[in-house]
Amino acid sequence: MSDPLLSIKNMHVHYGAIHAIHGINLDVYEGEIVTLLGSNGAGKTTTLHSISGLIPLSSGEILYDGKIINGTPAHKIVGMGIAQSPEGRLVFPDLTVKENLEMGSFLRKDDRIGADLQEMIQLFPKLKERSKQLAGTLSGGEQQMLAIARAYMAKPKVLLLDEPSLGIAPILVQAIFEAIVQLNKKGMTILLVEQNAYAALKIAHRGYVLTTGEIAMQGPASELLSNPEIQKAYLGH
Repeated sequence: MSDPLLSIKNMHVHYGAIHAIHGINLDVYEGEIVTLLGSNGAGKTTTLHSISGLIPLSSGEILYDGKIINGTPAHKIVGMGIAQSPEGRLVFPDLTVKENLEMGSFLRKDDRIGADLQEMIQLFPKLKERSKQLAGTLSGGEQQMLAIARAYMAKPKVLLLDEPSLGIAPILVQAIFEAIVQLNKKGMTILLVEQNAYAALKIAHRGYVLTTGEIAMQGPASELLSNPEIQKAYLGH
């Protein structure tokens, strides 16, 4: 088997005296959707922020394409090929939809930016309808679509998605997860943090369960979906 495209090795993260992440190990192979599940405060967002260079590690390593990247500035990590769609969407509210998408391509120098923008508004038709509308006037679901599309516009090899279904109407949740599958089919490798365990495991190849900063369980998504402990803790069974 080839080496992982993204790998976390014995990662520890502290917030002052609080030990948030306790030596986790996690691998994402090229072409996969891997989901990271866990309750509030488990350390899911901290893990993504550490990968993105927003939070320093206390110890351990993060490897991308065989190279250690922890300690690398966040903007350089984006340039290397890792982009994040953050929890809470965080679009630029006073810029239009089109301008937000263009901001996602800020570091690019290639001639495919226009084509990729068209690809995103085809994938998310609601963005096409609202391309000249200020992002702050969109619904929560539409802003989430915009945040994912903006991250894609950086043309990453690995896309980090943080809680894409949080606070979104159910009908738009389905559209967003269908779009994630389509992005994966285009060759995008995805690490998905999600509280909606059922929706995440239905589209993922593999999953990890994070509990108070530690990996409590991991395996193929289909096995986790049928696991009684997962069903009890996350699926309401």
